[in-house]
Amino acid sequence: MALIESCMLPLGTQSPSFSLPNVINNQIKELEIIRGKNGTLIIFMCNHCPYVIHLLEGIIKTAIDFSKKGIATVAISSNSIETHPQDGPKEMKKLALLKRFSFPYLYDESQEVAKNFQAACTPDFYLFDNQLKLEYDADAFSEDEIIKKIEAGNVSLPLRSSLIQGAQSLFGLKTELQFGHLRITAIASQQKSKREAIEIKGGAQVQEFEVTGEQYDENRHFFLSHYHRDHFEEALQNMPTINSLSRITKIEVWVTNDRNETEGIRDIVALADLGEYDRITNDNMFYGQPSTPRNRDVFGIDELPENSSNDIYGDLTQISEARYADKTVGLLTGQFNFQQTRDFEKVRARLLNPSEYTYNAELGFVSVNVNLRADQVLAVSYEYNYAGKDQVYKVGELA
Repeated sequence: MALIESCMLPLGTQSPSFSLPNVINNQIKELEIIRGKNGTLIIFMCNHCPYVIHLLEGIIKTAIDFSKKGIATVAISSNSIETHPQDGPKEMKKLALLKRFSFPYLYDESQEVAKNFQAACTPDFYLFDNQLKLEYDADAFSEDEIIKKIEAGNVSLPLRSSLIQGAQSLFGLKTELQFGHLRITAIASQQKSKREAIEIKGGAQVQEFEVTGEQYDENRHFFLSHYHRDHFEEALQNMPTINSLSRITKIEVWVTNDRNETEGIRDIVALADLGEYDRITNDNMFYGQPSTPRNRDVFGIDELPENSSNDIYGDLTQISEARYADKTVGLLTGQFNFQQTRDFEKVRARLLNPSEYTYNAELGFVSVNVNLRADQVLAVSYEYNYAGKDQVYKVGELA
């Protein structure tokens, strides 16, 4: 867009409707469907604009913060690819995946939507209320009108709510902002005060305590790989939306057969390092981290779990003896110099029915219904897709 001032819509204007493709997944997005419960922030932006580049990290963080308040964020690019090819859908998708946008990035090829909003430069911000009426636009208020109050030192945050209580004796910075009819109080501080309460029931003192999930319900929940563990918190930053590019499509879960079951039983070999790249358990120098990555993610940063991520699976499947139950342990402890119980385990195992466990396809973890004992082995093999590609990634072998 041209470097000129925008002719902004008057406050209270009803948002123009639109239906545009989202470059991230090629799905058509309509305003009425993607609008937020408490408001909608619409941003006209493009890849190459230096102002957008400067503000992009702030835009991404604001979108995440707004989503927690029920305010949806929508980004729209209306630039012509003839004059600015770097602003086309392919480049938009690259940027959205690289920066892990939590909001849709729409392409306005005809520029009709930009004209309806009277947007002529980037970035242009429009904040609509829950009725899609314009509450704030970037050019309607000066800096002095936005900033109402700034306090530094000992500040307080009183709240008229018994559910979420405020605090006193906060040492930090407090600002009160106003965007049209929207008022925001932001505070960055360290709480010096402490609130304590004692509850007595039946003559005894009641005290609350915290127990983490793994302490309360141990040996039931397992990540499928170090990759899934490392990206777990990141994928949940924008709850309830899960920000994950991988999706499990097939999975098998095996457990040591200690019930004398007769169906779904077979000998299996569980390998700790199967599908791993840089988080290796064994100490054999020939089966450590490979010198070059083999299955990088779309950002070129992390290695995806896959049988080919290290040499263990490839070398093991080339040896016919590896398929014989009575020779597998000797092969792994001898030729591979693996340590049993640490690097691998060979057991008579039972294939669990789908009713005996659950798994999260996006986050990559499995939960069994019954806690495992210390002498039991859990093994999984699975397949998944990544970033919408047709390629199937495999870890282990399905029966």
